[in-house]
Amino acid sequence: MTQVERQAARTIFASASSPFVGGDSGYPLEPYLMTPLPNQPEGTPKFRYNESLCKARNPIERLFGVLKATWRCLSQQRTLLYEPGFTGKIVNACAVLHNINLSEQNIEFDNEWLEAQVNNSAVLDTPSSTAKRVQDRIIANHFS
Repeated sequence: MTQVERQAARTIFASASSPFVGGDSGYPLEPYLMTPLPNQPEGTPKFRYNESLCKARNPIERLFGVLKATWRCLSQQRTLLYEPGFTGKIVNACAVLHNINLSEQNIEFDNEWLEAQVNNSAVLDTPSSTAKRVQDRIIANHFS
């Protein structure tokens, strides 16, 4: 676990509300990072969990796509070669400029690229037992 991941885990677990970060299947399941479960039968609690997670991620994924298309420094072909704190400021500045642009015009977003990303995602690693227990508890408490 990297130093950034350790700090994120400490910050999240120190919170009284126990928030979780939602990721796609390209990320490993962690106690603080919930990811989808592949190939779940429709109508099951695990399927409902996947649907909910996807719906929560959808606006964020769309925003990342719009930001990367608008601000070339954020695209996959380029790398922000700064320390994480400064990189976060660059991303925040891009988001602020995006919001200013939106206040001037009404923009419709295209979901086709997002669906292609979700369908082509792959699991990178097997989850830890703690992460799996956290995910199972969320599914049992909220989707059963």
